[in-house]
Amino acid sequence: MNQIFRCLIVVTLTVVTVFLCYKFPNAATDPQTGLTLILPEEIPNHASYDREVSEVEKEWLPSDTGMLKRMYYPKDAISQNDALQRSISATLILSGSDQRSLHRPEVCLVAQGWSIKQATVKELTINGKKLRVKDLHLEMMQMQADDTLKKIQAHYVYWWVGSKTSTHDSLQRALISAKENMFYNRNTRWGYPSIMTYVYLDEGEERTAAQKRAYDFIEQYGSTFLKNY
Repeated sequence: MNQIFRCLIVVTLTVVTVFLCYKFPNAATDPQTGLTLILPEEIPNHASYDREVSEVEKEWLPSDTGMLKRMYYPKDAISQNDALQRSISATLILSGSDQRSLHRPEVCLVAQGWSIKQATVKELTINGKKLRVKDLHLEMMQMQADDTLKKIQAHYVYWWVGSKTSTHDSLQRALISAKENMFYNRNTRWGYPSIMTYVYLDEGEERTAAQKRAYDFIEQYGSTFLKNY
């Protein structure tokens, strides 16, 4: 029942937001942002490389959307698979004037074949300041080279970054955007960082290790791309 109620609220807010966009079409895009498109090139005991924006992403995102993706993998990896299993994938997206740049990541993840087994909220600390993020435990059945199916698990940690505030809640982001548009006639330019790590084995301690890699990255390097931390 609560889920249905939340969905009705989101739908209502979406309708109201669309109406306001048509009612006030000249709302200015806020030039201030809370996110900068910079990721560390090096972190201890890891090598890294920039990941290219795919053609699908280029077609899907408005042309003025900013995007940066970087993969970090352990230098002591004994194989390509080992490197992937212990990797850290970081992505930064910054919306432009077109607010279609950003939406709930749960939609895209499910469309890519992932199922969301659990969603939790975690409070982290960056330079003494608190940050709440959403952690999605993902699962997928993936076909292997020998035609067998293997269960793949991952943790996907994300949050929204405004010019003066951050939130893990998509509904709260929509409310803030509606308020900015209604009362100040401006569009919030949101940032959307996400960190993805894979789970080694289907065991509790391996899930904890994957979570820790994501959380540690955010706490240690979040100030690199978050202006308010």
